[in-house]
Amino acid sequence: MTPLRDNLNFFPPYYAAPVVREEVLRRYPEVKTVLSRLEGVLDNAAMQRLNFEVDGKKRPVGRVVAEFLKQKGLT
Repeated sequence: MTPLRDNLNFFPPYYAAPVVREEVLRRYPEVKTVLSRLEGVLDNAAMQRLNFEVDGKKRPVGRVVAEFLKQKGLT
């Protein structure tokens, strides 16, 4: 499948950003380190592929995420 180019900018770009309570970071400082490994991994192309796997192919979210993280060397 080849996605169409959104030349009218109908769909907003994906800007993935972790949101974590300060209380959680104080209690579990390793969360910040782990989340930093995701930086720059989820761009528009990646999100389109992941969404297609889930919405288009009707695959389970957990399985798609697990495969993606493994492919990126994050698990």
